[in-house]
Amino acid sequence: GTLEQRSRFQREALEGFVAANYGLDLAFNSDTGSLDPLEYARLRMLVNSAPPRERRMLLGAAGVTHIVTHRTLDEPWLERIAVLPGRTAPPQQVYRNRLAVPRLRVVRSLVPYRGDEGFIQAIRSAPQDLFSRAALVESDELARLGNDRTPGAGIRPARETAAKAHIELLEDRGDRMRVRIEGAGGFLVINDSMVRGWSATVDDEPAPLLRVDFAFRAVPLPSGVHEVRLDYDLWAVSRPPSIP
Repeated sequence: GTLEQRSRFQREALEGFVAANYGLDLAFNSDTGSLDPLEYARLRMLVNSAPPRERRMLLGAAGVTHIVTHRTLDEPWLERIAVLPGRTAPPQQVYRNRLAVPRLRVVRSLVPYRGDEGFIQAIRSAPQDLFSRAALVESDELARLGNDRTPGAGIRPARETAAKAHIELLEDRGDRMRVRIEGAGGFLVINDSMVRGWSATVDDEPAPLLRVDFAFRAVPLPSGVHEVRLDYDLWAVSRPPSIP
């Protein structure tokens, strides 16, 4: 086509990338969907197919604090905070998701599950505020934690109670994160994607890094004051996995 047609196509295509245009943090969005890690992409499929209650819980586990939709949602864990009149009918509505958890949280419990169906069943049978008090972990991951001899690996699943902890994000960049934590111990959960290449230390000592809540990360923590560091090594991804 002509230069004008190509320019119009590019402009219209860019307008669809809302997060890129406005600097918004989105979850399960189409901006970079084709680049999603496998487990995150699978989680997005589960979110899209889940009933409303379970969908809000999963969105909350991913840290989604607000939902924008053309539909009117009448659910006790959603609070409508704005109606945005414009060219669309019905207008867009903005809801606050009361089930959203912080990006960084400490929980005392790991709830085991096995396979996709087990993950769905664990959420279906749990209270709505599950992710504020616990994280879900694949049974194989839990077994690996029990066999690990690194610091913090001895922490086992506890009662589902909220963990009181003071969390301070010291550094946050693409390939490194440092967090200072003071509290009774448990599991530091970061609702960022868990992919091969990430490693963790607690007070400069190697620590287990678990995949929890289907697609996110967690590090076991003893009680006290500690600094957790997560590093991403691109070259570790290209190396073949070691054989036990």
